[in-house]
Parts: sequence; C-alpha cells; structure tokens
Amino acid sequence: MAAESSHARRLLSFLDQQRAVGRFCDAVLNLGDGVLYPAHRNVLACFSELLEQSSASGTPCTEFCLQGCPSDGLELLLGFIYTGELKLEPGNLHKVQQAAVSLCVPEALVLCQQFQGSSVDRAPSKQKRGRPRKCPPDLVKVENSSTAAGDESSFDSTASSSALITTTRSGRVVKGPKWLVTAGVRPTPESAGFLPVEVAPRCVAECQI
Repeated sequence: MAAESSHARRLLSFLDQQRAVGRFCDAVLNLGDGVLYPAHRNVLACFSELLEQSSASGTPCTEFCLQGCPSDGLELLLGFIYTGELKLEPGNLHKVQQAAVSLCVPEALVLCQQFQGSSVDRAPSKQKRGRPRKCPPDLVKVENSSTAAGDESSFDSTASSSALITTTRSGRVVKGPKWLVTAGVRPTPESAGFLPVEVAPRCVAECQI
C-alpha cells in the first residue's frame, strides 16, 4: 500500500509539473481576459462534469470558455484537481466557489460548504453595541444609603433648629424653647410651629433659677 500511495503521488506531481509548463496539455481554459490555462483533458474529466460530458460526446474542441471565472480561484481549483489539496481561506472562499461552479466540480463545492460551516461555528459572538448597562446591585445600595443619610441629616437640622440656646434671668445659659426668654409668654402653634405642651411648674422653676 505504501508503494502504491507513493506511486500515485509521484504521478500527480509529474502531471502538475507538466501542466505548469504546458507540456502534453490537450485542453485550454479560457477566462475571456486573454489569460489561458493549459491542462490535461483526461485529468480534468476525472473531477469536472463539464470536461467529462465533453469527452463523452467526442467533441474535438479543446478550448473551454469560462466567462466570469476568477483566475486566482481557478488556480486553486486546478491545484486541488492535480494534488488533492484545496487551500481554502475566508478571503478566497467565494472565488473558489465561483471557479468550481464554472468548471462544474461538485466535490470542490462540497469542501467549500464544509469550510464555510466550520468557519461560522468558530466565529465568536459579538456583543451588541449601544445597549445600556445596568447599575450593579452594590451601587444601587450605596445610592439608597446616601439618600437615607441625607434625610436623617435634614431631620436633625430641623430638630436642632427648634431647640434654641437661651439665657435665664440669672445669667445661666441653657437649651430650651425660645419662649423661656420672655417671662410669662407661651408660644402659639403659629409661632412655634408645633402644638403647645403643658410643662410642669417644677421644670419651669428650675430653668428660671
């Protein structure tokens, strides 16, 4: 088996070298742009349905016009026919497919489809741009805590403003309602901002000492 495989590789290598120099070539592929590709008709007929049908009909014409076939794609396709290796890349995939359709090589088309499917499976998924980011839970908690702290500070400032520092008749500085500095005057709900509370006489006497 090793000898047969080596013999087959040598045969294909010799035929490919002959194609490169146009030796013993009995078929010409014309792309319509003035560039001609010589090849062996029997080798092409092994893979190309176009060449196989023309050989079966016995047409003596050896020139085949392939309008719209890309030259670089045809080069890779001929390399596949003569060596069995099809060097596919994302950049040349479409051109090789066009050449395979022009020359009617179904095996090359199958390889192109397999390569295209494997490329799609390996492609990384891209994250959509422009999507607004959600605030992390920790950040939301911090914002809520700062709001609560602000409410507490405003409440403390309001409460502290209601307790004013006053001076008694004896010159003692105490904290108490503003009405203590005016003897015999009780705050009204409109002036104090809250309902009056009945104060025990003993507490008032202590403040007036």
